Amino acid sequence: MGKGPSLPSTVDAPRGTGRGRGGAGAGGPHGPGAPGPPEDAQPRVHLVVSWRGGVRAEPLVEGAPLTVGRGPECHLALDDPTLSRPHATFLLKKGTVQVQDRGSHNGTRVGGIEAKGPAKVAPGVEVELGAVTVVVQVLRPAEARALGVASHDQFLGVLDERLAMARTHGWPVALVLLQPVPGAVAATPPAAGHNAAHFAARVARAAAPGDPLALLGPGTLELLVTARGAEDAAALAAALVRAAAPGEPPLRAGVAAFPAGASSAEELLEAARGALDRGTAKHPVQLAPSRASVALTPAPASSPEPASGAAAAAAAATAGGSAAAAPAAAAGARAAGATAAPLAAAAHAAATAL
Repeated sequence: MGKGPSLPSTVDAPRGTGRGRGGAGAGGPHGPGAPGPPEDAQPRVHLVVSWRGGVRAEPLVEGAPLTVGRGPECHLALDDPTLSRPHATFLLKKGTVQVQDRGSHNGTRVGGIEAKGPAKVAPGVEVELGAVTVVVQVLRPAEARALGVASHDQFLGVLDERLAMARTHGWPVALVLLQPVPGAVAATPPAAGHNAAHFAARVARAAAPGDPLALLGPGTLELLVTARGAEDAAALAAALVRAAAPGEPPLRAGVAAFPAGASSAEELLEAARGALDRGTAKHPVQLAPSRASVALTPAPASSPEPASGAAAAAAAATAGGSAAAAPAAAAGARAAGATAAPLAAAAHAAATAL
């Protein structure tokens, strides 16, 4: 149960963080008082939790239990009817994570097997608490902070606002849906499941500031690419598909653009879903077809400078973020079978995050 590699022995648990779950500590691996690497350079063990409200990362502190449940007394209280008030407790001890069911109604399953007692949880193995999925991952603090994945209902409200702005100012908007290829498994062990918790942190890191990211379903993320059109969004999607982490299942992506491929939020979602359904392991990135004779309203002269285009979006999605990787990302979109409709140049949106 929960077989796989143990957590790196060099991982430092955060000290004095998380609802009183840990006292003052010092120094990191260099010992008390010794200078260590900057805080954001220190990877830490996190629980990446996916439930109907979105995806979030919660740090584990060495030796301090963290209880997940529906009740307010839990360290991580989630509004999910499939959870018991105290459902399960996680504990990081000497580089190993264990989970203990707390007598919950719906039980706790580790790697698909019901946990009758304390069970070890290897990185990448799914822990099911009712309809809630928990995955152990090692993240840097900046990555964990960026993992603010909203619910689909929250996303819909922001989508309506962004489309209204796009109509007024002539900005293009693109919707990218990402999910594992159905039936595909990771090329390297341990093979992760198909829940979005496995790849949400990587997508959040690649998204531009202010571009909303949300959970459409347990295995599907939705990313709204603002003030950039289909070509930019396809390049970003191709870079994300190619950059799968070890143990992560191969992804596919569906891209739809406004106003070229849709005239409303409902049409944009439907077009992106249709494109996603056409994605395969051989041709993972698919674009929704464009509508005939669609043009953007010219942007006002006082609008901000245009967005930097596909090259910048692709570079942000690749490891290291180097500009040299951008042409390869754009080429990857074409090689993946993506054919983008040309869109007019657009002003960059002063977008606000969810």
